[in-house]
Amino acid sequence: MSDNQLFPFERNRFYAGKMLTSADFTAEQDYFNNKRKFLNQVLFGSGIICGMSVFNLDDLSVMIESGVAIDGYGREIVVDKAAVRKLSAIEGFENLESDRASLCVRYREEPVHPVYALNKSAQDYECNHISEGYELFLMDTVAVESVYEPDQEFLAKSVLAAGDGYIAELSVPVTVCRGRGINLFLKITNKKESTDSFHLSCRIQTPELLNSQGTHELLIDTGYIMLSPGEEKYFPYPLQVQESAHDDINIVIETDSLQAFEGDKKIEAGNPVPIKINAASVLPEELITREVGKLSLEMQNLAGVREYIRLADIHLERTGGNYLIVSVEEGVKIYLQAPSQAEKRREYERYFCEDTAFFPVADNSEMGKKEQDGRVETSCSPMIATGTVEIPLGDKMRKGDVRYSGEIMHGLGKGNVFVNVGFEYVKEDNTMGKPCKSVVYGNPDLFKEKVPVSKVETAVKVLNEKGSFVVAAKLLKDTGFFILTLRWVAIKADSGDELDRIGYYTGKSISPEKTTVVLGTKESFYFNVRFHNMEPCSVTYELTEPGSGEITLDGVYTAPAREGVYEIRIFCTDMPVLCTYAYAVVKNKIK
Repeated sequence: MSDNQLFPFERNRFYAGKMLTSADFTAEQDYFNNKRKFLNQVLFGSGIICGMSVFNLDDLSVMIESGVAIDGYGREIVVDKAAVRKLSAIEGFENLESDRASLCVRYREEPVHPVYALNKSAQDYECNHISEGYELFLMDTVAVESVYEPDQEFLAKSVLAAGDGYIAELSVPVTVCRGRGINLFLKITNKKESTDSFHLSCRIQTPELLNSQGTHELLIDTGYIMLSPGEEKYFPYPLQVQESAHDDINIVIETDSLQAFEGDKKIEAGNPVPIKINAASVLPEELITREVGKLSLEMQNLAGVREYIRLADIHLERTGGNYLIVSVEEGVKIYLQAPSQAEKRREYERYFCEDTAFFPVADNSEMGKKEQDGRVETSCSPMIATGTVEIPLGDKMRKGDVRYSGEIMHGLGKGNVFVNVGFEYVKEDNTMGKPCKSVVYGNPDLFKEKVPVSKVETAVKVLNEKGSFVVAAKLLKDTGFFILTLRWVAIKADSGDELDRIGYYTGKSISPEKTTVVLGTKESFYFNVRFHNMEPCSVTYELTEPGSGEITLDGVYTAPAREGVYEIRIFCTDMPVLCTYAYAVVKNKIK
């Protein structure tokens, strides 16, 4: 039975008078070995359990520490003691074609202990035992196999740009949890020996998903980044799923805003279609357990396996027939969590704190309520939210001029909320030896050291009934700053009182963020809605005439194949009298 086909399993059946041959004893060993490998595969996976660190001892040699790993076939790889090797003496060195190599280890069997053979028809000697060992080898980093990951059932993806060297891809869970935060990831990969930099920017519309500013939009700008061949970089974008989210949600990439460059060369962007995801009323733990557990054995087998373990990437400098080790990077290792290490992990975890939640989630439980003199008193549990706001100053702003931010949703709901803003800046800290971020609330002139912020007086207007606020900034002297960056902090003490939702309409209205848009045929656009003098609520979208295209429950409109002007009616689901209209002008775009 081969190493990569461990099942179905067969074992010996013993009975009185059975004649046992070497084939029977081999089958007996194979049964138990393959059962163990199978359990290693499905319970642990492939990776390093402990040890196997790699160090460069000098410019020519590396040391691999002792350790244990499990390869993709479930075989145990044991490095019983530290091994020192010259790089040029490791298998595969002569075949390297680049200056970046991956050091790998794989399982190896070797027959040992030869003994005299009674059956001389084959040969005089046979090896009595098999030694289970390992061997090291080198390969070009760009030649490392990319194993298919069975995450298609869990993640929805969209390729934004693919050039000669770089590829940019968005990914988000196919199913998200209502009222919970998620991360939308942008992954940048340098898939070849590209030495150019990479830059991508675009605008993404996120119906029923809120960003940290409380809006349905993401502005992505990676800046200019430089990745090594085979290196990946992830950019996380936190979002909050609204409690009122429909079952089907669309994430729309605005193709007109999508720009990508490799060095000075512009990459022709494709035509990314909206990413379609689902919303469910479950906890993330339940969702993840369900999604991971439902992968069938066939799907896991389709993922493919590697027969080797990647220990480190080595950067070489080669001149003629000589070489020097520039650096050893161990970040490529994959570690497995062994049950025997659980107690040590718990001990280390005590030294780390969980990050403050990006989005506050109100506690609706009965904790915090106490009975006193026959009354139930609700204790105040403060909720906190924070973020940054940028106010453009412009190059012509002078002393005494006032500028305002847009309306910012703090995410704590309606009611009395305290909001304060401070000046955020980055400055070199001599005691820590690195740049550190600081925030000054109040007058920066009270500090002895010079604070690199503009002289500005600020004020905050909190809109209690809308769950938002506006920041005003007045220049106290002329400044060379073009953008004022402020850190805001919002605090709400939840009294437990519910605000009555009364069905009156006086002073309330809704309007589309963009009343009219120009689209190409079959192009998509998300019609975001603004709420005036009312709390955001669920809205319904409908087309006023047949053949006008398509519109989803969350407001993503897809234009038809013919030109024209099409009307979309938008109204509050629970208060249909509050409605508005938007218009799509559809034209054939000339490429």
